[in-house]
Amino acid sequence: MKLEKLNIWLTLATNIAVVLGILFLVIEIQQNTAAIRSQSSIAINDSLAHLDQALYADPSLADIWLRGQESQEDLNPIERERFKAYMLERLNLAVYIRELERSGSEDVHIDWITIMNREIVEKPGICEFVASNQPKPEDFWKPMIDDCLSRR
Repeated sequence: MKLEKLNIWLTLATNIAVVLGILFLVIEIQQNTAAIRSQSSIAINDSLAHLDQALYADPSLADIWLRGQESQEDLNPIERERFKAYMLERLNLAVYIRELERSGSEDVHIDWITIMNREIVEKPGICEFVASNQPKPEDFWKPMIDDCLSRR
């Protein structure tokens, strides 16, 4: 009789410990998710600040950026390389944000992908650049590229 009671109490204590352990894990996962979202937001904000700073600090890059948005043909080879590097940073940020959205860990303050899509559709130089630098036609830029190319 004593052994049965002890067994019942031990089973109850074990079950309570398991439930408490699961609750602890749920709380830890929630805190970890919040930390990941916060770190992602900080990384995105830092990237946006870096992109903006590049234009603020370098008037020649701002000029290249403005002319390159309209046409790649107006840029000399050095300017094309600078435009390419800047544009690839912008596109890379959009791809990073898209991956964060897919994983559910983004906490973006602005809709960067919509901004990039609008630029691709509305700016001929950006459309030209993206169309010529995307190796995979199934890439998520394809609808915007097709749209801007069809307007020519």
